[in-house]
Amino acid sequence: MNANLKLLPAALLVSVLALAGCGGGSGSDGDMDDMMPEMTEAQKCAAKGQGYTLDDEDMCVNVDDAVDKAYEDGKEKGAEEEGMKRDKAADDQKMSDDMKADQKAAKALFDILRGFDGLVGTDAEGPPVVNYALAATKPTDAALKKAPAYDAQHIVVTGKAFKDEYGKNTTYDEGRITVAEATNSTADAKVGGDAFSTIGAKEHETNAENDSVFSVAGTYHGVSGRYVCTPGSGATCLSTKSDTGLTLSGGVWTFMAGNANDKVNDGKAVEYGWWATHTAGNLSAVDFYRNAAGAYVDSSQATTYAFTGSGSASYTGTAVGQYAVHRGEGSESDSGQFTADAKLSADFAASSRTISGTIDNFHGSDGEMREGWSIDLVSKTVGTDGAFTNTSGEANSGKTVWNMGDSKAGASGEWVGNLYQKHGLSTAATSAPTAASGAFEARYNNVGSMIGVFGAELDE
Repeated sequence: MNANLKLLPAALLVSVLALAGCGGGSGSDGDMDDMMPEMTEAQKCAAKGQGYTLDDEDMCVNVDDAVDKAYEDGKEKGAEEEGMKRDKAADDQKMSDDMKADQKAAKALFDILRGFDGLVGTDAEGPPVVNYALAATKPTDAALKKAPAYDAQHIVVTGKAFKDEYGKNTTYDEGRITVAEATNSTADAKVGGDAFSTIGAKEHETNAENDSVFSVAGTYHGVSGRYVCTPGSGATCLSTKSDTGLTLSGGVWTFMAGNANDKVNDGKAVEYGWWATHTAGNLSAVDFYRNAAGAYVDSSQATTYAFTGSGSASYTGTAVGQYAVHRGEGSESDSGQFTADAKLSADFAASSRTISGTIDNFHGSDGEMREGWSIDLVSKTVGTDGAFTNTSGEANSGKTVWNMGDSKAGASGEWVGNLYQKHGLSTAATSAPTAASGAFEARYNNVGSMIGVFGAELDE
């Protein structure tokens, strides 16, 4: 009885252990693995054998391989750093060489511009009013195309609007006029168009409105429009070219302006610009001109204008030229050609006729804006011949002032110019001049020199 009671707990214990998987054949290997703790990365790496360890990124690596890789990485990094040092040294040298080249170019141009001996005043038909080499005329276009540097601008000098020029004609009708025969065989020929004769007489067969008229595009007095010819009985419309111009005949010719507000012009123009001369590859001279003899090859020169009226006027245009800012060795230099805007204001008071202006919106040789640059053209008197080469009595009259941002140079240099009007109106002298042109020299203390020429048209 007692023995049986002692054995029962033992049997129960065996059953419990069996049910818990701690004994007997009913347990499994998987169940045992689940009871085992997870190995760390370090333990897994150590289990691979001697010579293995974790690196900084917890990767299991062979110690010898890691040492070799670190050595190679160090060599590569050192070579890269050495290469970067060489590249920086090369860049620094290039910057130094470029700076020296810029300084040399600026110094050469600076000396040329500072060696300029003053603007030369002249009439419109004479030699250039401003020219370093004082050549009598601008070189031919063929010669200039061979020049390393050249810039030319021109302004066609206009007159009244077409409707104002011809509105009082008895034949004028909302932009249309009758072109009388033989009225254009003068030096101031007005008829123009690609369809007309270029030598002798040319017949024009009817081609519009049931073949009853001849119609063709063309220009009259510089204004674009359309010609219509109604041939006479038994006649043919003709255009005849002579040394003095085109004559239209053979019927009734009319011209209809494309826009009656367009201004008439005779093709007279003011040209202004510069060219550079190089000797043995080096800049040796820069020439400036405006309305120089033979300058405007596509047309003829405008003449100056003696305006006797009163009132005020403003003119807007462009300026071109050369500049050099040279601050000495070790400092950045800037030089070459520039483009800019030109603005002039004229006061035609009877007691004091004056004109002044500003050159601004400068773009340098690299095409970039030169922020804050401007040239003040201090007031001058307008003479009775339309030239402004006299002084106005104002302080620093006729001088120029070069501004760089908030910094302003002292008044120095000079500027000259003329007013222009449509050819044929110089004797009337009552219509406001329609164009202005001039030249200027400016200095920025002892580091900057500039010479330029400008042209501007009358603002509406």
